[in-house]
Order: sequence, then C-alpha cells, then structure tokens
Amino acid sequence: KWFWKGDTSSDEVIGHFYSVSLFYDLVAKGKEKELAKEHLERMTSYIIDCGWVLNDMDGKPTRWGRWNPEYLLRPYGYVDRGINGLEALAFTKATYSITGDKKFSKGYQQLIDWGYPANTLRQKNVFPPENLAPWDDYHAFRSYYTLLRYEDNPSLRSVYLRSLERTWEVKRLEHIAWFNFVYGAITGNDCEIDKSVKHLREWTLDCIEHNYRNSYRDDLNIKLGYTSYERGKKSMSPRETAVKTSSRNAMVLDGGKNGRWVREPTGFIRDYWMARYYGFIEAPTTNKPDLISVKKRTGQKFGAEPYNGPDRPKFN
Repeated sequence: KWFWKGDTSSDEVIGHFYSVSLFYDLVAKGKEKELAKEHLERMTSYIIDCGWVLNDMDGKPTRWGRWNPEYLLRPYGYVDRGINGLEALAFTKATYSITGDKKFSKGYQQLIDWGYPANTLRQKNVFPPENLAPWDDYHAFRSYYTLLRYEDNPSLRSVYLRSLERTWEVKRLEHIAWFNFVYGAITGNDCEIDKSVKHLREWTLDCIEHNYRNSYRDDLNIKLGYTSYERGKKSMSPRETAVKTSSRNAMVLDGGKNGRWVREPTGFIRDYWMARYYGFIEAPTTNKPDLISVKKRTGQKFGAEPYNGPDRPKFN
C-alpha cells in the first residue's frame, strides 16, 4: 500500500521556506547548500508553473494551497488575501535571493503588480469575529521573518515593516516570545524582552497536555498600556495553560486534552536559541549542573494515586 499526505496547506509550505532558508544561511555547507537551494527552487517553480497554486496528486489545488489572484482577490478567498499574499511574497523573494534565477524575480514582480504588498498591510484580521484566525499569526511571523531578511528595496520594505508593526501591536499583549523576538530581530526596536523571558521561564517541564480552566477567575482584565484587538480577556502564562508545541493564542482561558496528549516543546527551543542568536538572552554565567540542566526522571509518577474505588453507577 502507498500512503501520502494529501491536502498540503499554505501553512506547511511557508514552514519549508522559513526553515530551509535559515538552514541555507546559517548552517549548510558545500553539498548541503546545493540541496537546500534545489529544494526551495523546485517548490517555488512548481507553484508558479501551476498558476500560483499547489496542485495535489489529482491535479487540483489543495484546499489552502492557493496564492493566485483568482482566489485571493475574489469574495471566496478575500479574507486570506493578506496572509497568503505575504507568504507568496516571502517564499518567492527568498528563492530569488538564494538562487539568483530571474524566473523568481519575474514572479515576485508579478505579485507586486497584483497589489499583494498593499494587501499585507492589514493581513492580521481583527474583524469581524468569524475571521479571527490566531493560528495564522504563527505563519505570518514566519513569513515576515523570511521576507524581511531578504527584501532591501526601501519602498517595499517600508510597506512590509508597517504591516509587521500593525500585526505586532495586535499580538504584543500576549507576551509570546516568538512574536516579540521576530519583531525585535527585524526592526531593532524594543520588543519587551523582559516579558518574553518571563514567558519562557514559565514554560512547564511537564509535556503532558492536562486540562486547564481559568474562565472563573476574577482577575481577567487587560493591563494598562495594552489593547485587546481580538477581544480576549487576559493573556495566560504557560504555567496557567497546557504545554504547546509552538506559539498559539495565549488568550484561551480553558482547554487541554485530559492528559491524553504529549507535546514536544519545540517552540521553547526555537524561541530560546533565537534569543541567544540575536543577543536578547545571554549565555549562562554559571557552570553548576543543577542550574543549567534537568535531572533525568526515574519514572516515578507524581500526583494523586489512581482511583481504585467502586465502579461508577449505571444510569438508565
């Protein structure tokens, strides 16, 4: 039997360009650079050749793999014109900068001619409520980080930076390190490092996704100096919610998976080392093992003993 992952989304596509372009710039050597370049070139070329869509095995576009104006500049896909346009600009610019192939320069100009840069200005939807998509914020910041590392045209760069400023203003009350560090790395502006570090320090070491409930609290209010554009009530610390793999919405008050899921803390690892790379966080000044490492668990289970009483009564 053959198994393949169908319906690949635009989210996954920008993930490739974010990670592989970083790998190319900071890590790859020799043959690795050629492999990374070939990977980005092949993906972008395929999308352009398909008419700015990602065709699946059946020759039809996947549900979200669409960056073409027939989708983004029409009523059906209009709500995605900002985020998907930003993604297209990011991966096309990155591929041209790495490969030097004029095909991608022409593709980038085509996106400009369609008005995609202007559409990025309001890519973060804050109204109406049904258009709010907190999961897209993660993909938007990967796109900003990719695009603005390569864009050197002052006019276009000013547009993209204005878009980033607006998006970060919406997200900054959440104190999520990823959003703050991307903003600080790209702009050089104050990115509330102290709140970002506090956020990282409060990540739980328990990767089991337990249930949590905060909606009953009487301290659900927005602090002075911040505005809740998405109508959330309070930014929750990682200690007050469940462990997350990445930078999801910190305004969710209740949730969890009843202890049935285990999440890998990749978001913490990425955010911490990004901060180290850009100097937001300095290297430890101590060599004491108990301060810079975590002891391996013995397998002992903590918490209450499993229930061992009579079965739940049956109800008709």
